[in-house]
Amino acid sequence: MIRLRTAHLEVRVDENRGAEIVWLGRPGGPNRLAWIDSAWPLRASAGASYYSSDLDWLSEHRGGWQEMFPNAGAGCTVDGITHPVHGEASLAPWEFVETAGESQVTLRCHTHTPLILVRRMRLDLESPRLDVEEEIRNPSGVDFPYLWGHHPAFDAPPGTRMLMEGARLEVPGLGVPEDDLSPGGPYSWPWVRGHEGEPIDLGEMPPQAVERLAYLTHIPEAACHILRPDTADRLTFEWSADAFPFAWLWINRHASRFPWFGRLSSMAVEPVNAWPADGLAAAMERGQAPVLRGGGTRQAWLRVRLSDL
Repeated sequence: MIRLRTAHLEVRVDENRGAEIVWLGRPGGPNRLAWIDSAWPLRASAGASYYSSDLDWLSEHRGGWQEMFPNAGAGCTVDGITHPVHGEASLAPWEFVETAGESQVTLRCHTHTPLILVRRMRLDLESPRLDVEEEIRNPSGVDFPYLWGHHPAFDAPPGTRMLMEGARLEVPGLGVPEDDLSPGGPYSWPWVRGHEGEPIDLGEMPPQAVERLAYLTHIPEAACHILRPDTADRLTFEWSADAFPFAWLWINRHASRFPWFGRLSSMAVEPVNAWPADGLAAAMERGQAPVLRGGGTRQAWLRVRLSDL
């Protein structure tokens, strides 16, 4: 486990499983990521496949922050190459490139294609802020399509408020037990419709069990702001709009289905370069998947900061 730490912020990264960020918060304070420290359900990586790309990926999920590359959403096959749910970078081991004291690390991940993902994580020495700078590279002479995104689940007890003013969204309908939204759109943040046509405020975490999915198709400010009732600060998550023009919103308040079984309470805002979450092959059919030319590179950045109210 990689631990980055300053006097203002601590971040823990599991480089052996997708460079997953499992802890982010002030030293001595609460984890601002939703995280279940549990051995169950049994992970597919333990050698017991569920014989389903979806279930194999979900069996590994305990919350936290994953990276989706070179696929995002549903598993698929492109030109004979299989891409698992959310891409192999979300689960594969990453390798060290370099470190700089306790506040900075650079990691690299290879994929099922020649595409390589490099991530530099740096803590600000003067404030509670994490900066992430990334680059994808294509060292081959062949062009490759890709999807790219991030999957952070922020801890959100009832009463947590998310601000994304001016955003437009579509609701696809999840079809799971606690899904209480009616498919439709476009909607204006934060109001959508429930199954009975009642207005539902997506910006506030309710006390009852819910599981909700929406696609943010227009985001005036590539950022979200999260205010919890039990902390005296604002968490701001920002990203580069040119790399990630859309976002998937997934709200899980004690969803009963596998693998959470009522244990997670999170708001996940997932910057990504395509929607809906139907995978690379479908995005290519829509003409929505970008292509990284042979020898080319592409950059992106993300930032999380805590500020006093």
